[in-house]
Amino acid sequence: MKKKIYFSLALNILITAFEISAVILSIIEYGGFSFFKFYTQDSNILLGISCAVMAFCKIRFLCSGKKISDSVKLFTYIAVCCTTLTITVVLALLIPNAGGYTMKNFSHYMLEGSGLFMHFVCPVLALVSFICFEEIPLKFSHTVCAIVPTLIYAAVLFVLNIASVLVGPYFFLHVYEQSVLASVGWTFVVIGGNYLMSVGIWAASRKKSF
Repeated sequence: MKKKIYFSLALNILITAFEISAVILSIIEYGGFSFFKFYTQDSNILLGISCAVMAFCKIRFLCSGKKISDSVKLFTYIAVCCTTLTITVVLALLIPNAGGYTMKNFSHYMLEGSGLFMHFVCPVLALVSFICFEEIPLKFSHTVCAIVPTLIYAAVLFVLNIASVLVGPYFFLHVYEQSVLASVGWTFVVIGGNYLMSVGIWAASRKKSF
């Protein structure tokens, strides 16, 4: 049990460090904090915060024996579901829409700059850590909680796009360049996919416990 806790702690600290590096890279790449319009950055910042909190709670558990609260685990679960959606959208939608799976496109999205951490390394490490090393006493009803950040993001971005304050930043948010039916369809695809992932992650993580 102690080995799992130590390994999980190391992964949470590593992910936190990677996310801090990725945010710094994002600030440099976008010349400020305009990157907040991207779900990628938002979901990864959420993950970084959740991993930092989880790491603190694990250190406290090792030092004092105080158990990690279910709310912290739920927070981490939600963040992992969000970054899993991020990597899935990149692989299933953004790369194909950019011209297909060429080495140039794959490298641009998955291996360069902040994308290396936010599109690839951190989502994968977080998913592995959560499924393999976290105790999950959550109820099935908690799977709905995992899509709340995505619903909030979608609602805000659709309003901004409809008001012409923002365009995109993703092609499926271009409300004036596609039909209403297409916008509704993309919403169901992304939100529905997010929920299916949340159920899958919930089910897989329940097989492992400290």
